[in-house]
Amino acid sequence: MLISTNNKPSYEAFTELVHKTCKYLNEDAVRRPDYYLSRNGTKLEEDIFELMVRFAKETVFEDTIELISNQRFPDIIASKYYGVEVKTSKGKNWTSTGSSIVESTRIQSVERIFLLFGKLSEPVEFRARPYEECLSDIVVTHSPRYKIDMSLSSEDTIFEKMDVEYDQFRNSESSINRVQEYYKTQLKQGQKLWWITEGDLKEESSVSPIVKLWSSLDAEEKKRLQIEAFAWFPEIFGSSQLKYNRLALWLATHKSTLNTSLRDLFSAGGKQNINTNRKKWVSQPQIFHQLFLVKDDVIELIIHADEEWLRDIWEIGENPIQADRLKQWIDLIVCYSEESRDMLYDIFEL
Repeated sequence: MLISTNNKPSYEAFTELVHKTCKYLNEDAVRRPDYYLSRNGTKLEEDIFELMVRFAKETVFEDTIELISNQRFPDIIASKYYGVEVKTSKGKNWTSTGSSIVESTRIQSVERIFLLFGKLSEPVEFRARPYEECLSDIVVTHSPRYKIDMSLSSEDTIFEKMDVEYDQFRNSESSINRVQEYYKTQLKQGQKLWWITEGDLKEESSVSPIVKLWSSLDAEEKKRLQIEAFAWFPEIFGSSQLKYNRLALWLATHKSTLNTSLRDLFSAGGKQNINTNRKKWVSQPQIFHQLFLVKDDVIELIIHADEEWLRDIWEIGENPIQADRLKQWIDLIVCYSEESRDMLYDIFEL
């Protein structure tokens, strides 16, 4: 480990180092976007470490930058007192899941941390902000973790909502109890607080600690979840009695939402005519008519989804996500509803 022989550098000097690194990354991403599109979280940590070492030369941080391994927090430290946590996304948004709220793996000497976020999708872009300014909420994986949002306004952090300073919260012995009490005050009719202390949810599968009944959701949220159901679960277009099972589990474990009548959500209302630009499809199942009404939203969701996520949610194993994702998705639907191919190609103008 490289140990700093300097007195504690100023926070302003560290901020300058981080912003210089972030500025270079954005400029370099314009020059060679394909390089960054090919990177993952671990490789980007190495890139950022090397840049910080370079920019630290002839500054108070020279010979004090260290790349941390073994799942410690943060990923990079400078002069023992400061750190950089690196996060990446292959999607189009600026959100991710952060560290545990109890910060049991935090390097104790580190006082201030910046989050450097790489959006590794076209156009590649990087942002850097103080860690506590990016924490919008708390979600549950196998333990309570922060939700990161790089577009968050300063008055909307989880700490502003709970009326507590970040350093006070992270050093508290009762941080989890404080979070539970906060969420109890947010409950609406039809909602119940739950908390996972043990479990086997994947790291990337983060959910709200509040469980909701479908009937308690507003119309916009219901529509958003219905669009996701169309995009992620092609089996719901089939005829199996079990076709809604995966969707029901996903709503509960990923969206903290319970729906006891999913069949009614997609099939109620009888059959409908579907009028495309090419043809009138007479007396079609209600679910295809509902899909037709939100087809543009479904297309947008599928096109911008992370490839690893699609392979997992579509349950296609190691098979690649094809260049024409929409056609691949239609082929999956056809596996459950063979007669729908021509109509789906017409609906989506393929």
